[in-house]
Parts: sequence; structure tokens; C-alpha cells
Amino acid sequence: MIAVLFTNDEMNLEELRAECPDKKWSPILAINQNENITIPLFHDQKTCRTFINRNLPKNTIKGSILLNDVDLAWIKKQNWNVKFMSYPNKLDSSSFQIQIIYFDQHPDFITQ
Repeated sequence: MIAVLFTNDEMNLEELRAECPDKKWSPILAINQNENITIPLFHDQKTCRTFINRNLPKNTIKGSILLNDVDLAWIKKQNWNVKFMSYPNKLDSSSFQIQIIYFDQHPDFITQ
């Protein structure tokens, strides 16, 4: 499964690549609606990439990050909801925020 890597310009690419893999964390896109946090997830890279292109600013650091079952369990333990998206819907970006996810292993991400 794939989550959206999203910095909202709070980190540049060099900082992201230097910090995140070694410290085993990553900023991901979350949707906050009335204090309910939902993490959009995707089953394939193409749908995730199209979602990113439709919803996130062009001049910001963004990408995708591969998650496993342990990562999904960690997300659920934070009382965050997950929404598997089979179509790259256009969403209201005013509800977008960053959440930090921590990993047991070095995260595997692709930036755009």
C-alpha cells in the first residue's frame, strides 16, 4: 500500500533525504475533518501519482511512500482512519495537513 509523502514546504528535498531514512520517519498527507484524521492510501503507484498531481501544489516536495502491514497497524494505533482510494479524486485541500509516521525500518519513498 502507498501513502502520499507531503511536506507542505516545511522541508526541502535535501532535508527530507538526509533526515527521514536514517531517523525512520516521514511526513505524510492527512485529511483533517472536524478533528478526525484520515490517511488516504492507494494500492498502485499510478493512482497515487495522479492523485498527487490533481491535489497538491506543483512547486512543493511530494511523493509516495510504501507502507507494510506493520505501518498500517501503527497508523490505526494512532486512532487515524484510513481510506483506500481506487480513484484519484479531487479533494478540498483546505483539509490537508501533515502527520508524521514512524517506521521500524528505513522508509522507502519516491519524490516527485
